[in-house]
Amino acid sequence: MDAGRSVVPVRPRTGRNATGKGAARVALAPRTSRRERRGFTLRKLLFVCLCWAGCIAEGEGTGRAVLVGTNVVSLGVYPGTEERTVRVGIRNDGKGELKIDGVALSCDCLRVDGCYPRRVAAGGTGEVSVAVRKEMVEGAFRRVFLVRTDDPEHRLIAIAVEGVATPAGFRIVPDRAELYPAESEAVRQFLIVLDGPQPPDSAKLKCRASVEGVSFRSVVSKGGNGFLVDAIFSKQAMGLLRKGAAGYLACQYSGQAERVLPVLLEN
Repeated sequence: MDAGRSVVPVRPRTGRNATGKGAARVALAPRTSRRERRGFTLRKLLFVCLCWAGCIAEGEGTGRAVLVGTNVVSLGVYPGTEERTVRVGIRNDGKGELKIDGVALSCDCLRVDGCYPRRVAAGGTGEVSVAVRKEMVEGAFRRVFLVRTDDPEHRLIAIAVEGVATPAGFRIVPDRAELYPAESEAVRQFLIVLDGPQPPDSAKLKCRASVEGVSFRSVVSKGGNGFLVDAIFSKQAMGLLRKGAAGYLACQYSGQAERVLPVLLEN
């Protein structure tokens, strides 16, 4: 190098045509360390495991509530001075445990009778008992109670209880009158029994029917504790019943509440 000459630094060429040792290097993304890559892999594996476990718990670990039998229970005609109990079964058709969270009652006339299982294993059945309290319903009635479960599709299972509770005072025997569609006219006899020392008085007895064309005649029973009543169904009444009209007889004595006798058409 000659003395007296100034040295000019040479800048490396840049741009699209830059080549050779003097060309600038293209900037690269920062490289991740082995530890960082390992942590990311572990987090991804953990996420997959959690998702898989959740799917297993959702698909195989839940119970499925199924009501055994009908959701309408009939108690028929019975003395209202007596208590009646309804028992229903809740079957678990799922693959996991089913929880029965409680029973909701529609009125004070119902009460839960005894204990019921809070947990039902897969394939098992739990029984729930509900009683209709005595002297708290009268005449024809229909009440509902709800069984609560943890089944997402069947949170509430509704069961209706119906019947005819005859109050103290008198009762009707039998508990129903059966007719046959082939009959053009019919006569059905039933007994009204008075409770306690009540002298029967025909003037205090009133009977009616749900359809037109039914007449009544009554006499004091031989035992002197009630009445023997004939219900006479005319052709008009039989025709209405065959067409699907609701059928029942109702009697009242000495101002007391009516007692109802269902009328059924038997095939």
